[in-house]
Amino acid sequence: MVAFQAPSWKAVDDFHAAALAHEGACEGPPGLRLHYAPDFYAAYVRDPDGNKVAAVCRGMRERPQGSPLPRALRSVSECALRSLHGMSILV
Repeated sequence: MVAFQAPSWKAVDDFHAAALAHEGACEGPPGLRLHYAPDFYAAYVRDPDGNKVAAVCRGMRERPQGSPLPRALRSVSECALRSLHGMSILV
């Protein structure tokens, strides 16, 4: 798996939204992954060859005040549906 360091939670959210907008396959919507660390915020997608790609932000433990929830959290079922259909993104 390839992981990109993101400067903010918004950058992780934007990475995931861009992947889904270009027919990427969702492998995990943006969110804290507390099983890794209390500040591990990440999103996962699959590329056309089936490689898992992640965007990760470290250093914050809660969403900055006034920041909207990521699109993926408003539509987790859409993310799961895209995964089932095996759509992918050109990176």
